[in-house]
Amino acid sequence: MKQYYYLVSSLYDLIIDGGKGLFSFDDFFDLCESQLDEDDYLDLKKMFLFNDIKNAVNYKKQGDKYITPAFYSEEDFLENLKDTDTFLPFLSEFFYNRSVNKKNDSHLNEIDSLTLLFYENIDLIKNEFLRDYYIFELNLKNINIALSLRKNGVDYKEKIIPYGDFFEYLLKNNTPDFGLSNEFIFMEKLVAVYEKNHLIEIEKTIEDARWDYLDSACEGDAFGLNNILSYAVKLQSVRRWLSLSKERGEELLNRLIDQIKGNIKFPNEFK
Repeated sequence: MKQYYYLVSSLYDLIIDGGKGLFSFDDFFDLCESQLDEDDYLDLKKMFLFNDIKNAVNYKKQGDKYITPAFYSEEDFLENLKDTDTFLPFLSEFFYNRSVNKKNDSHLNEIDSLTLLFYENIDLIKNEFLRDYYIFELNLKNINIALSLRKNGVDYKEKIIPYGDFFEYLLKNNTPDFGLSNEFIFMEKLVAVYEKNHLIEIEKTIEDARWDYLDSACEGDAFGLNNILSYAVKLQSVRRWLSLSKERGEELLNRLIDQIKGNIKFPNEFK
């Protein structure tokens, strides 16, 4: 796998130069586009396909605003609407169904229904890190829906996206952890914070689970593509938390800076 020494070492300067909370995704993507191979850059943009799903569903709805970062820029999105076959296959199918007024026969809402269609096409994503990341996000989402709605006495079984190896645990297992503590290291802590019903602590635990997964998934790959894909997700998390909680946002930003600084150790052959 190609090593991106200059790019990874530049991430620290990019964040510091922008000031805490002020660095932009435009700067980040511009740097990555100039340094990454074309296929690797496409994989980077695919890290944000959840936003493309929201943009597709919300198109032409009242008050819709194009969400970035996304795989498609707003300009490319509008251009592809002229021929929806030019979209990624799951989006092409979605727009075709919409054009012929094919109704969603699923119990899921429109966004979750399109998300399920994405997962049914996930094998089209060739990058294993990217594919595994999306499976992790699906499990994390389903688990949190089940825990949250169960805590509030709401039937959650029709809110679960029925894909993957673990959704049936949520549908059939009635234990506090749905029998998943041995499968997910974050499960015990997540169950505990839901019992306390502390919303901020729940959100922090979810975010920590995501970061811990990313750290584990790209361990030993300090300068490879997977580490850059991981940074992209973390940058999005930092920006979100800075808009919600300055203290938590800066905590995550400092963690990210420390990780970048720790990675900038060039091998002898590069020197």
